[in-house]
Amino acid sequence: MSADLTWLLIKKNNSFLVKRSGVQFSSEAGNLLNKNSFKFSGLANNKTVDISAAPSGRGVVVATKKTSVPAFKPSKGINKVTLTKGVRKSARAVAGLTRSGYRADLRK
Repeated sequence: MSADLTWLLIKKNNSFLVKRSGVQFSSEAGNLLNKNSFKFSGLANNKTVDISAAPSGRGVVVATKKTSVPAFKPSKGINKVTLTKGVRKSARAVAGLTRSGYRADLRK
């Protein structure tokens, strides 16, 4: 299914949608700014970047979605890397990932 069609189906009603005080947010994985928009959607886009705290409490986990994954193995579609070197090196690594052509539109 195309990304545009997926977005048309989920933009007004999905389990991750949070509506408060006239503003819509989204709590889905892969949505870096938690905005309910096509650009930041982790469900509708084929390529997503997710940054979360490491389970050990030290460092961050950067997860990216692979573009071609068999439908019967959805857990194999996520590539996770744990960065523990430091704040500046981790930020540089994430910026390099998005700059290298994975999702250049997510950079500010």
